[in-house]
Amino acid sequence: MSQPTKTAAKDLEWRRFPQFEKLFEADQFAPAMRKMEKNLRQLEDLAKNGPEADRERARSAALAYIRTIELIRQIVDKRNEMAAEAATWAPAVR
Repeated sequence: MSQPTKTAAKDLEWRRFPQFEKLFEADQFAPAMRKMEKNLRQLEDLAKNGPEADRERARSAALAYIRTIELIRQIVDKRNEMAAEAATWAPAVR
């Protein structure tokens, strides 16, 4: 199998999301989720009780947080599902 060319490797670089990928590291996940949920609560409070000029922006940002948290949960569920399937299909070690 041939090595990827520099152009092909460079083309793949944009497909990486280092900060997002870091979130899924074992020691980073729980603190990051707590921080996101805290930020979401603050945005929801601002959307309800903040100055009129900030309410719409806070609602939009809160919706983005909700969608991001849901996406993360779907990724974790899929990762767990794939790991369970891999464990089921793995040959027995003797």
